[in-house]
Amino acid sequence: MTDVADIAADSASTEVAAAIDSAVAVVDPLPSIPTPAKAPIGAVLAAVPSNADAFAGHLLRCLQTRAGADAVLQFLCYSSKLSGSVLETLSRNALRQSAQKLIAMAFQLPPATTVVLSSAPAPPGAAFALNLATKLKAFAGILSEARTINRLWGLLGLYFALKRLLSRPRPKKEDSEKEGSSSVVLAHHFDTVFSLTQIFSLILYQVFENLAFLGSKKAIDLKPTTMGKFGLLSVRCWGAYTFMELARLLLERTRKSAEAKDAAWANTWNKSFFRNLAWAPLTVQWGMIGGGPLPETAVNLLAMYPSTGQMIDLWRETA
Repeated sequence: MTDVADIAADSASTEVAAAIDSAVAVVDPLPSIPTPAKAPIGAVLAAVPSNADAFAGHLLRCLQTRAGADAVLQFLCYSSKLSGSVLETLSRNALRQSAQKLIAMAFQLPPATTVVLSSAPAPPGAAFALNLATKLKAFAGILSEARTINRLWGLLGLYFALKRLLSRPRPKKEDSEKEGSSSVVLAHHFDTVFSLTQIFSLILYQVFENLAFLGSKKAIDLKPTTMGKFGLLSVRCWGAYTFMELARLLLERTRKSAEAKDAAWANTWNKSFFRNLAWAPLTVQWGMIGGGPLPETAVNLLAMYPSTGQMIDLWRETA
């Protein structure tokens, strides 16, 4: 979600230019041009602590806000889920092929040897990948729970967002008369009602998620069936917000004049629209009883798109 879940071209061209310069220095046949000296291994190793400190400090700055911490946890969570699902798929395919080969061999060997084949160990590489996939998914589960705990206080932010919206100044009567019609007032009323609907959908999302989570931890008394219903309602409210946000962004694009659509606005709009577009099918998937038709790998791939984008933005903002 954009609120929860909230490589520049010039740097890429700099890297290309550096690569071209390096290639020219290598193939230049003139003996008068010295080749650049390589840094000694000791200097490289000596720079490791300072680079590690810089990375740790940057990561710490990313984690200093609730939204930043959620973006980092979300990126790690779906990276682990995607890696785990890919490893699991590959390892299960390898195990299936190995089993098929053993079965084919069993039909060609005497019965006494068939018993030995039935107890043959799984391929070590596939078994290791399957074990690693299980651990990555367990790690992703811990991160997901940490994100849910981090969101328990989300109602506070939604309260102040609602307060700011209700206290937003209305267009003056003189302004609407200057336009020659009541279009300004009508547009203001429409935007206000639309934003209120979005905020209320997020409030319901947060309330249902908090109740379901607290019930699962025995902090409040809820039946398992009730917790399941609250979990589905939570996702559906999030889905309602997501689809409304897509509609709002499309309306914003139609209202924006061609002159006002500068590069900065277009970049921000594209980010918000395509990230919500990636979340939209997932809200349908998770909001269906028993889960939707998308396979696990496809779900994690879709979730990785907004997660990676938010992590990149956060990393740049905290540089």
